[in-house]
Amino acid sequence: MLRIYLSATILLTVECAGLTKISTNITAWLASPRDSPMIILQANQMIPVTIDCQQNGKAYKEGETWFTGHLLYKCMKFGAYTIIGCRTRNGRSMIIGETYIDDYIAHQCFEDNSKIYYREFPCDIPEQPLCGSLKQES
Repeated sequence: MLRIYLSATILLTVECAGLTKISTNITAWLASPRDSPMIILQANQMIPVTIDCQQNGKAYKEGETWFTGHLLYKCMKFGAYTIIGCRTRNGRSMIIGETYIDDYIAHQCFEDNSKIYYREFPCDIPEQPLCGSLKQES
């Protein structure tokens, strides 16, 4: 069995919802036992690498998804999360970049300047775009 130990002095910044931002210099060793990877800090303090995502008072494990409003979120490593899609008010899922037209209402899930948005608006009525002029994916 090959064991590799990494030792480094790093600036650790911790920022959690509801907590103040904490920064400190620490020396850390990264170890990977068979059960689950751990980060071992000075003074034998151990922090599990798997940290749940916290959103609206609920905990989500890595890989789990949930909706907040029209946006679909996915829990990633270390408690981070990302937006991976949208849904219409009728519950139809949409991928980022998709336009869906239903009953003269255009639904769009799109990215602009690294931000994800959902919007809906009428089409094929006076002073609104034609439904056929919108890029539609199904």
